[in-house]
Amino acid sequence: MAAVQEKIAQQFPYKKRSQWSIAKKNALWGVVLVAPWFIGYLAFSFIPNLASLYLSFTEWDMFSAPSWVGVSNYLKLLHDPVFLLSIKNTFLIMIFSNLIGIGFGLLVAVVLAKDPPGRYLFRTTLYLPSLVMPVAMGMMMRQIYASGDFGLLNQFIGWFGIAPQRWLTEPNMAIWAVIIAAFWGIGGTMVIFLAGLKGINREYYEAAMIDGASPFRKFIHITLPLLAPIIVFQLLMGMIGGSGLQVFEFPAALADFAGASNSMGYHDSLGTLVYYLFMNGFRYFKFGLASALAWYIFGIALVLGVIIYFLAKRYNFYGTEE
Repeated sequence: MAAVQEKIAQQFPYKKRSQWSIAKKNALWGVVLVAPWFIGYLAFSFIPNLASLYLSFTEWDMFSAPSWVGVSNYLKLLHDPVFLLSIKNTFLIMIFSNLIGIGFGLLVAVVLAKDPPGRYLFRTTLYLPSLVMPVAMGMMMRQIYASGDFGLLNQFIGWFGIAPQRWLTEPNMAIWAVIIAAFWGIGGTMVIFLAGLKGINREYYEAAMIDGASPFRKFIHITLPLLAPIIVFQLLMGMIGGSGLQVFEFPAALADFAGASNSMGYHDSLGTLVYYLFMNGFRYFKFGLASALAWYIFGIALVLGVIIYFLAKRYNFYGTEE
């Protein structure tokens, strides 16, 4: 039998397939499939970011050659009162808009998770406003915040004997008009929290009920800890997204963005970091200053992201032991 097998092996020699060739072929296909994304990343992200970093050390108006000025742009922004006001406004919007969005979004989600009558109507009604684009909402809110007796909000508070307010022309009040409008966006937050609440095992609540825990203690000791990953996600996205460091469209629409205004509202009271970046770049044609401002925004976002990450890790939000 062994002799027959040896004779067959001599007539039909077995050629061992190279494992290296298979690995190289798989690697080649991986490179081919990733290449479109990688080229797009280089063309539209990495190279523009490097160009922005270079321009932040120059003075450039887009019509002449860039002139190297070193860190002058960064130092100039630190002594610019409009830049400092924009930082203040951005942080006010970021803090209070997220408190409103996360707080009221969670509160509404907890109520709707109990399946009250008409819950589908309430979910739809609360969610739809969050789909409105910020510019469209800003144009609508201009009519609500209009001064005198023409504004809908002034007409409403007039029923209670309150004098009309200058919502958008009072420097200390304009930014709060932006913050109040955060109530329009709680629908999106509510939907995410509602999905998280539906995923909590009901046995935890049943065990707490047997132990005589009140609804408040159930919320504090069961609901909040199990929703902690979602809260961290909402907080991070809210701080960096359109209601945080990148807030732009809504204040710009309130400040008559479509017009030829060269200021960010009355005495720049509606200025935010991204709004001021836009004004420097595309209204004043100071692209070097705008690039430096962009890197300031990146630095602030990086610091905030690192802080949130370490807080999440410290308090074990994700249920790991690391």
